[in-house]
Amino acid sequence: MKIGIIGGGLAGLSTAFFLKKQNSKIDLTIIEANTLGGRYNSVYDNSKDSFVDNGQHLMIGAYQNFLKIIDEIGGNDLIEYQKSLKVDYKYLNGNKDSLDTKGMTGQIGLLIGILGLRSITLSSKLKSILFVTRYFLFSNHIKENSLLDLLRNTKQNDDIIKLLWEPITLATLNTTLEQASPNMLKQVMKLGFMAGGDSGKLIFAKVNQSKIVDVVANYLKTHHVDIKQNEPVQKVEIYGNEFNLVTKSGSYKFDKLVIATPQYIIKKILTEETFKMLSINEIQYSPIVSVYLWFDKLFVKETFFAMLDSKIQWVFNKNLILNSEESGQCLSITISAANELISKSNEQIKTIIFEEICRIYPEVNNSNLLNYKIFKEKFATILSSTDNIRKRQNNSTNIKNLYLAGCYTDTGLPSTIESAVLSGKLAAEEIATT
Repeated sequence: MKIGIIGGGLAGLSTAFFLKKQNSKIDLTIIEANTLGGRYNSVYDNSKDSFVDNGQHLMIGAYQNFLKIIDEIGGNDLIEYQKSLKVDYKYLNGNKDSLDTKGMTGQIGLLIGILGLRSITLSSKLKSILFVTRYFLFSNHIKENSLLDLLRNTKQNDDIIKLLWEPITLATLNTTLEQASPNMLKQVMKLGFMAGGDSGKLIFAKVNQSKIVDVVANYLKTHHVDIKQNEPVQKVEIYGNEFNLVTKSGSYKFDKLVIATPQYIIKKILTEETFKMLSINEIQYSPIVSVYLWFDKLFVKETFFAMLDSKIQWVFNKNLILNSEESGQCLSITISAANELISKSNEQIKTIIFEEICRIYPEVNNSNLLNYKIFKEKFATILSSTDNIRKRQNNSTNIKNLYLAGCYTDTGLPSTIESAVLSGKLAAEEIATT
């Protein structure tokens, strides 16, 4: 039996990984239109003569399936865990705060972290702890349509909303409080920050993302997975129980097919009649803008921090994350749910971000901005609203032997690295059962 996978992003790679774990002798081919990795990738920057990640992807210890792959490929030395959960915050007025679990994990660690917030009133802390206990620990299903509705209905104060709930929602769901599903954030809290052990610890890649993707791809190749890159599929033809994939250089025939691409690609490569048979719901997406700034002098000491009262949300010190010995500073800035920025020009975005950095680091005026790079991803993740997540697809389809994988499928998780990997695992399990 020959199985084809269209798409070499994390969903496609993980589908191949888990299929091979089930049956090492399976005949498996991945066909990728460009380079491997999808959104988890790096691009070569001529001016720096090095690779630059297409945004900073922050991970947590709850990424069980992604971390299983990392362990299996011998890649544990490519990532680094925080010793315990610690998130620094900076206000534009110069004030600072920190959610520090002090070496503790799970519910106790989160309790210690919330009680230790210096800029939050005791009343806000106590309300927040009761809120977490009632809705994220003991509630089966939250009836409110949006997270903001839930926060308002439970009388959460603005200070704790701004410092704790807004940053964590944007970072994990890529969705604003006004739209975010409270039940999806509940999943994040229960499986991650409240689960204990390593689940709530943040994880950084110590190398460029493309390096991790290359190690995964090499592992698959050594296990006899045929990987074809720069081979865009132009159309998929179905003849009885056989799939014929037409590419720019030829065609490939398979008995089973997994399409692990974004929805808009599926619509392009299938006939109109076949696409309708899939009954794919039209899902809304949420954008992310990532900005890199290179300066000639070092001035940031933190590994990363969240910005409050700012157009910037997260700042990552790539010098420390990648253990770089460069004399200059490299910052990676992430703006989630970036609907206001996505339509602006790169020059406009650079100016906005640079001005915000200058406000928190006046010493920037004594250094020179050497270069910048901007990644704008309009369809970065699905929108984690209550209505939108109800539209997510199953991995199996109405067409025999045709399966879907991708973080837009119904994994029960927000649209993250782990969701993409889990979708591949679920697709592999569907194939095994049929």
